[in-house]
Amino acid sequence: MKKVLIVEECQQFRSVLRSALASKYEVLETEGVRDALGLAIHSGPDLVIVDESLAEICERLRVHPATRGIPIIMVADSLDHGEWAARVRCLDRGADDALHRAFYPEELLAKVRARLRERERDEREQQALTAGNLVLDPGGASVRIENRPVVLTPTEFELLRYFLERTGRVIPRKQLLGELWAETVVTRRTIDTHIANLRRKLRGFDHAFETIYGAGYRLCVAEGCP
Repeated sequence: MKKVLIVEECQQFRSVLRSALASKYEVLETEGVRDALGLAIHSGPDLVIVDESLAEICERLRVHPATRGIPIIMVADSLDHGEWAARVRCLDRGADDALHRAFYPEELLAKVRARLRERERDEREQQALTAGNLVLDPGGASVRIENRPVVLTPTEFELLRYFLERTGRVIPRKQLLGELWAETVVTRRTIDTHIANLRRKLRGFDHAFETIYGAGYRLCVAEGCP
C-alpha cells in the first residue's frame, strides 16, 4: 500500500484528509515543519500533502536527496476555481499540484493517483536498461558494453533506448518518425543512417539490429540473431 504523509497543523482537518485517504493508502501525519522532514526521510512516503501555511517544508523536501523526488500537493485556503495566482504561488513554493481546502474527496484521490502515476513513470524512465552485455543508464546518459563505454550522440542514445524498451518487436520506420522525430522533419533515410551508426558503434554487443524488409527494424534478442 502506498504511503501518504499529511503535514497539517489543524487536527480536525488532518482527520478530514485521513478519512478521505485511509481506504486507499497508508496515512502518516505530523502537525509541523520540525518533524516533517525527519518523518519523510525515515518513513519514505510516496506523496506528501502539506498546508500552504507550512510551505517551507516543500523547500526542505526538495533539497534533501532522500525526499527531493516525492510529489507534493499543497492545500490552500486562498485557492478557488478562478484564482490562478494562488495556484501559481503554490507551484512556485515547490508543490507539484494544488487543492482548495474545501475539496471533494474524489478530487483529492484523483490528484493523488495522478501524481503517483507520474512518479512511477519517472522512476521507470530512470531505471537502467539491460540487454545481453549492454547496459544503458538513463540517469547518467551512458552506455556500456561489458564495462566498455560507448559514445553515442543524443539522438543515437534515445534511439537505442527506444529499441531496448521494445526488444523483440518490429518497429516500423513510420512509428519511429512519429514518436522520436514528431517535431522535426527527417526522412526514412535518416533513420537508416542512425541505425547504421548504432550497428557500427555497438560492435561487441551480443544482440543485433535486424532489418525487416518492408516492415522496419527489430532489436533481436533470440539465439541465432544476425
